[in-house]
Amino acid sequence: MRVIFSCSIIFFSIFSAIMIISSTCSPYVIMSESMEPALHIGDVVFVDHDFDPDEIKFGNDGDILVIENYSIFVDNGVPSSFYAHLDGRIPIIHRAIDKRVIGNKIYFITKGDNNPYADGCIKYINWTSPAYSLIELNSSDPVPVPVESIIGKVVSIVPLIGNFKIHAGTISIHIFAVLCIILIIDLWKKRHRLCYR
Repeated sequence: MRVIFSCSIIFFSIFSAIMIISSTCSPYVIMSESMEPALHIGDVVFVDHDFDPDEIKFGNDGDILVIENYSIFVDNGVPSSFYAHLDGRIPIIHRAIDKRVIGNKIYFITKGDNNPYADGCIKYINWTSPAYSLIELNSSDPVPVPVESIIGKVVSIVPLIGNFKIHAGTISIHIFAVLCIILIIDLWKKRHRLCYR
């Protein structure tokens, strides 16, 4: 019982610390391998929403940005099937590799560290039906992401703790089962002691 109590205290301490940090930044759980080795599935990133676009670093070690969702890419010709595994509300978390100014507006070119091309380099050329479409790969023509589509930039990373969210259903069932077993054993021991008195 002491172990369970200690684990509960540790879990709630970590949870409280995350809540305090997240009052200034929002936490997001990494759900794909697109940013490996920098970010892994289950890592939690804290995102600063109050960022200055002029201060965003770009390049191979540029800042990691959080883009609203994949609609900016689909609206610019990227096949929606590339994002079929994502819910439309899930943000894209990729690195800023370039910055462009187009008509006095700032845009960023983004890329997942584990992806071979920048975001938006693969586009439909001709889409007539689901059965037939022509797709082009042009690594020199990525989709520029406007600042308005960027939620914020990653300011800190907590490894693996997001696995609790990803596997919440499974984990809670396992925790419930373990607690039930401990309770049954504890009750059996108490009953067993009473029988021998």
